[in-house]
Amino acid sequence: NVDVLELVERMEHRIWLKMDRYEKDLQYLRDHITMLVKPRNRSFQKIGYKYYFIEDTTGVNWFEAHNRCMRLGAHLVSIQNKDEFELITPHLQKSYSYWTDINELSKDGEYVSSTAGQKPKFLSWHPNEPTGWEHCVEINYMYSEFGMNDNSCDQKVFFICE
Repeated sequence: NVDVLELVERMEHRIWLKMDRYEKDLQYLRDHITMLVKPRNRSFQKIGYKYYFIEDTTGVNWFEAHNRCMRLGAHLVSIQNKDEFELITPHLQKSYSYWTDINELSKDGEYVSSTAGQKPKFLSWHPNEPTGWEHCVEINYMYSEFGMNDNSCDQKVFFICE
């Protein structure tokens, strides 16, 4: 009887430990799902057929911009064509630069969309760009028009999430 009682108590203890662990895991998942599946932020604006968040108050490096978009349940802007580019640029400040999802971090000269993992569908380089000295792509206003420029990924500029 004593052995059976001791065995039951040990089993109860093990079950309690597992339940405690499951509760902690469940809370962890709830916290992360809440962070990832936030309702559309009021700061997102519909432009064309997509929603964009244009950050123009705090400049951050490319990696932080990427992470901030992820926390909003979005990704850095991945412009698909000239029409989309021309829809977005009127909403940008001419004196600011904005990160896109394009970079050449894996291999020099091979620009990739971090969202798609492949060559970007659309590029609109400024004259004499890219210079090849920097690895992340921004949209900015130069030569009387918006275009794309390669910049140091550590540079603090604004960003666009979609």
